[in-house]
Amino acid sequence: MMPDDLRLAGFLDARRTQSFLDELPRGELWVGDLSASADPDQALLQVVRLREADPGLVDSLTRDERAR
Repeated sequence: MMPDDLRLAGFLDARRTQSFLDELPRGELWVGDLSASADPDQALLQVVRLREADPGLVDSLTRDERAR
């Protein structure tokens, strides 16, 4: 989610926003979904979003042969 998405959803309070984000699944759980994507453009968009959310995870996966 982007900051504008959060504002539109009514998350104007920083503590409420952080609480919501803490409940979302971590990046490691998204990797399987990305590899199963039938649409390469959509998968690329998701990787870009994932990198914004968790840069370290994406960087580690690009070096991991099993994740490619």
